Amino acid sequence: MLENIRKACEARFKDEWANTSPVRWPGVPFKQPATTFVVFGIRWSGANVTSLGTTKRHEQNGFVILTIHTPKDEGSSAAYALADTAQAVFRDAQLTEATTTVNFYECAVGQAGEGATGFSLNVTCRFKADDVF
Repeated sequence: MLENIRKACEARFKDEWANTSPVRWPGVPFKQPATTFVVFGIRWSGANVTSLGTTKRHEQNGFVILTIHTPKDEGSSAAYALADTAQAVFRDAQLTEATTTVNFYECAVGQAGEGATGFSLNVTCRFKADDVF
């Protein structure tokens, strides 16, 4: 189930984000550019068995977290514009991979940091996935 969720979320982001900026994917070598880029991640939270009948259902909750990094000379407005775009990728989306359905709900944006090299925002989108096993 976790692999199905990962595949569905990554495919959605790849398709919708396209050439907006480079993306650092988990476990893939990445050379940090001097331009804007995004870090893609998933944080898992609670899991439940929701049905024990003949058809067993499993529920997995979590968050897609997108960290947007913009160069210092671009300021925060470029990061917030990209955050709007990133939220739209997952807000109210329903994804399917094999027997897993992933439903997204609200997204939140928060400042992740500001330093000598730039400005960062986190876009956090909550999901609940359901699978039959």
